Amino acid sequence: AELDRDQVNKARRGELKWFVDKDGKGVTYQVIAPKTYEPGQPHGVLVFINSGDGGKLPGAFHKLLDKYRLIAIGADKAGNKTDTLLRHAYAVHAVELLNERYDLDSDRIYVTGGSGGGRVTSHVMIMNSDTFTGGIPMIGANACMRMNVADSKGNSFPDPGSWKNTDKKRLAKAGREGRFVFMTGTKDYNKANVKSVFEGYRDAGFRFVEYIEQEGLGHSLPNAENFEKALQFVDAPLVEAASEHYESAKKQHEKGRLGEALLLYRKASVHGRNAQWHADAVAKAEELQGEYDKAYAAVEAAIESKDNTAFRKTTQDLRRTWSEIADRAVLKELNDRFRQAK
Repeated sequence: AELDRDQVNKARRGELKWFVDKDGKGVTYQVIAPKTYEPGQPHGVLVFINSGDGGKLPGAFHKLLDKYRLIAIGADKAGNKTDTLLRHAYAVHAVELLNERYDLDSDRIYVTGGSGGGRVTSHVMIMNSDTFTGGIPMIGANACMRMNVADSKGNSFPDPGSWKNTDKKRLAKAGREGRFVFMTGTKDYNKANVKSVFEGYRDAGFRFVEYIEQEGLGHSLPNAENFEKALQFVDAPLVEAASEHYESAKKQHEKGRLGEALLLYRKASVHGRNAQWHADAVAKAEELQGEYDKAYAAVEAAIESKDNTAFRKTTQDLRRTWSEIADRAVLKELNDRFRQAK
């Protein structure tokens, strides 16, 4: 399915609603797309799970969507009164819906929610780590593995985890690659609970977990300033990797390994948008893409002219300089075309 221009504009105004009929029961999803979104420009996702019935991301967080290139989506009538498994399923399905219509950055698929929505968030981000790369549970969290968890009074007790049959591969992936921020307030009655779940994952060796406690906050969603800190944390490993990709791209470029350099410049460009080197990475990627297009066009010209000598020379040049792009599949396709042309 494709988004038409009217739907794009409605999403940018926060007015787009999708009605999806699942098993005879209608589910409405509310979507907010940032002004930065254009087809061909992959954006991240922020799935919102509310404790109430509204699926729209809270207004205080809307300004962050443009800054962090995120598309927000949430299901209506999926609050605390709705079955937990249904709320979980709606969150996963939301990503599927967006993926049919938008170009998504698969490295930035996040889920968030508050109170009861935070508890469901803490399930989704772990149990569906094959889809979600991070999560921000707010003022409520459950464990998905055995750990000591505190109740609202601060009493700690062994918790086997909310899921009896936790998928070990997904759990391992979450611990190895997932980025998670647990948020609460100094006056939140769920503070001890949220902090204990954070500590449980941290002590279990999860690589990227953070805890943010907002001064004076009770059982309410944190402010935009602290939520932005959470977004910065879940993005941080990608930004760091982008910088490494850029440095590697420069080295490969100097060595004349242009195909590898092009791929690395592209990777650096996706997650390094706020870096000083970003403009250079984009420019270098465009420059190398132009050079590759010329090299590929030379092979096509040899095919069209049925010139065996020219074809051998141009394909050798393509393989030698652009091997990371002109792989076996590309070269086989070109060879097949040349044989057919003869």
